[in-house]
Parts: sequence; C-alpha cells; structure tokens
Amino acid sequence: MKRKSVVFIMVVLVFLASQPVLGITWVNETRSVSAYDSNGWIITANDDTSVYIFFQVYNGSDISLRVFDYENYLNWSDGYSSETVIERINSEQDSIAFSVEYGRNFYIILDNRDNPISVDVEVIVQDSPIESGSFEGTPTIITLIIFGIIFTIGITFLAVLLLRKREQSKEEASTGSTIKTKKLQIEKTSITKGWFCPNCKKKLVDVEEYCSFCGHKIYRNP
Repeated sequence: MKRKSVVFIMVVLVFLASQPVLGITWVNETRSVSAYDSNGWIITANDDTSVYIFFQVYNGSDISLRVFDYENYLNWSDGYSSETVIERINSEQDSIAFSVEYGRNFYIILDNRDNPISVDVEVIVQDSPIESGSFEGTPTIITLIIFGIIFTIGITFLAVLLLRKREQSKEEASTGSTIKTKKLQIEKTSITKGWFCPNCKKKLVDVEEYCSFCGHKIYRNP
C-alpha cells in the first residue's frame, strides 16, 4: 500500500471519528452589533434535535439574546406582540438550550436596540453541549483525545507498513544477490572445469572452437 493511500485513510478515519463529537455547528463567530440596532441568524434544523447557544460580550456592557420561530419573529420585527422560544435579557455571558423540530426555522437575534453603545458578541450555536472555554472553534478535550488516539494508530500502522516494505526489499536484494552469486559460481566452475585438447592434451575453456595451443579443431557432443 502506498504512503498516499495510508494518509488518505487516516484523514477519513479522523473525520468520521470526529463527527459524533463535533456534531453540527451553525454559528461560531464574533459579531458587532451597533447601538440601537439588532441582527442575528436564520437557522434550519436538519433533525429533531437540541440546540445549544453560548454567547459572551467582549466590548460593551451587555446584550439581549432572543430566539423566535418564524411567525413570532415577524411580529417582533414589526413591533407587534410576540413570544420567544427562549431568551436572555441584558446579559454579558450565558448558555441556553432548547429543542427544535426537523425542517423548522428559528431566528437567533442579538437585540441591542435599547443600548446606546455598540457591542461585540461571540456566539456559538451547535447541536451538542458547549464546553466552557471552547471559543473560536477550539476543539474540545474529547475531540483532541480521539484525534490523538486515531493519529497514533495511523502512524503506527504506517510505520509497520514501511518496516514490512523495507524487510521485503532486503529479502529481494538478498535473493537477487544469492542468484547472481550462484550464477557466477556456475560460470566459474564451467570455465575451471574446461575441456582438454585431444591432440596436445592442454586444458581449454568451453568457448574455444580451436585449441589455442596447437590449433586442433575441438569437437564436442552437444
């Protein structure tokens, strides 16, 4: 197996093993929200799942985070009465979770409309619990452990393959050397054994057609 194939298999294994841990991350960014303004994200659930949100204000005092379904978002944006799926009002940092149905849109809104100061907010939204301190896409400890185990197995597997290939090359070289040596020995034996001229009785090599000593023609049985 070639080295490129082994590397490809390792990458695929790491990707597949990481999926259950990493899950789906819809949002992982720091967004600026101007004074007396709001913005956010529209997200569609690809399964009946739980949604986990972490947010933290870096610049500014606090922010309100609200989650709406489609109808209530329209009411809220138009200034009418509305209900949130879940919300945190005037918070600097918090974690929340809620359930959502397959195919339903939900709206995550950073509401800064009653604040005269712009704020920068980091937001992570995914379908698995968010560990404290896992900001800006930093892998979780579990992910790192799994990646380390798979990477170690892959390196070991690659080392074994390379070692076997090296041993095979040595065996082939040794076999080739042995065959060459035997061939030389046969040729040397043949030349050493030679023939004898029936006329002058001098020793001749096999390749001679006439005796190099007396010129007598050499006749051999095929």
